[in-house]
Amino acid sequence: MSEDERIYLPYVYCLIFERKKKFCDFCFNELSKVCSCPICDCMHYCNRICEKNDEVHKFECHYYSHVIKKFDIKFLMDDIFILFLRTLIRTKKINDFNSQFFLDLDSSSQQKGYELLAIKYIGEVSKLIGSGFTELFNQNELISYFDKMMANKIEIKFRNETIGLGIYLEKAFDDSDMSNAVISFEGLKIICQKGIFPALSFPESATDSCYLKTSIRIANKFLKSRSVREFYRTKIKLSDEFLHEKMSQVKIVLKNINNLKDSLNQKETEIITVFIGFIIVHEFAHLLYRWNGNFHSPDCIEAGNSLEKLIFDGHTRAIISPKSKWNENSKFLGIAVDPLSRFQGLKHMSYNDYIKKIYDNTLQLKLYLKPKFENKPDEENTRAIKQCDENHMNESESIEQSSDFNDMEQFNLINK
Repeated sequence: MSEDERIYLPYVYCLIFERKKKFCDFCFNELSKVCSCPICDCMHYCNRICEKNDEVHKFECHYYSHVIKKFDIKFLMDDIFILFLRTLIRTKKINDFNSQFFLDLDSSSQQKGYELLAIKYIGEVSKLIGSGFTELFNQNELISYFDKMMANKIEIKFRNETIGLGIYLEKAFDDSDMSNAVISFEGLKIICQKGIFPALSFPESATDSCYLKTSIRIANKFLKSRSVREFYRTKIKLSDEFLHEKMSQVKIVLKNINNLKDSLNQKETEIITVFIGFIIVHEFAHLLYRWNGNFHSPDCIEAGNSLEKLIFDGHTRAIISPKSKWNENSKFLGIAVDPLSRFQGLKHMSYNDYIKKIYDNTLQLKLYLKPKFENKPDEENTRAIKQCDENHMNESESIEQSSDFNDMEQFNLINK
């Protein structure tokens, strides 16, 4: 069934209260005998080896013991609270290299909705562990950690029944991939059999520019989606090992990008950064065809446009002002899609509901391929362009219908 099978272990997890003493709190294997923590008696293991290896519990054990003496075990019954506490312990106290991967996880689309709940649990953590622990974080960090946890937690199963909650850091577990994989559990291990080609991504080391790093992150989101992965799975007959190696060697450059922050307002910077992410996706299709040896075929020339059609049902355009030949003083007003149907005008992407959310990394992955648009009449003194170099544009035209070939030659974006 699958082209790829991978096994993952959680970053942090907890056994739900109803399954206590039935499964090991460390390895999640079914218990034939119970070996309880001798200090707090709240955690139950297969044996002393599992108890010894439970690094997170070594920190929480003393506090559990103190509360249990007061016969207050309500906190143990709240699985979200336990997972949050263990997330904070793992991220701040153990602080291994995986901590940064947790911080890089996507936030939820309802951060404000989780804020009040986060504040409630922060107070509960302070009561249990003491305010000295929560003071290691600032309030925004704590709310952000809770939000990331809620957005990325999954149920750990045993024979199709939930026995725990966990956070798995690997990119396999985003919104698009979960619907395209067969997931099974072996204790804590997730066995993921993916029915489509593994996700490709450009490394951040492909550029030295902080602005382009954001554009690369945006492009990589699109490359993870099922539709895009199915596109290059069917079009390119190359192994994933070869493609991952090739992508690790790519360098992405754009002239004069380092002065963006100084010369543009924040909104314009965000629009340009997102648009460059779209261009990287466009050029990614050309790279695939070139790596496959198709340098001169029609498919190669139109590869970028084909991928844009798949994602946006049209071609992306930058909206600039004034309506003149593009130059360094042109102002970027937004991004639009030139639809495939010639009976429709430009469809302007919503800045607040799509572009900014992509820039801020707050948009759910499944919504990347479902852009939101806003009703916005074309202004008289604006132009929709694709290329940075508009030398061949007729000054009376408002839309430049460039071929992929021109785009490739005029964007000095990706050094192949």
